[in-house]
Amino acid sequence: MPIDSPPHKPEGLIAAPGTNKEVQLTWSANTEADFSHYNVYRHTSNNIAEAGILIENLSNPTLTDEDIA
Repeated sequence: MPIDSPPHKPEGLIAAPGTNKEVQLTWSANTEADFSHYNVYRHTSNNIAEAGILIENLSNPTLTDEDIA
């Protein structure tokens, strides 16, 4: 795969409810040699065309989001 290609999309996403308005997200790790991190965004509306808000920049495929309304 050329180095300028976008990374593969995340696979195996699991969302599990946590406590106190939390959600725990996990997914399969990206194994591409040039992959460095995941950007996780939140959308504040049902309009997927709107830009999301970056909530985390992660190196591991897991996130506990503690700011769910």
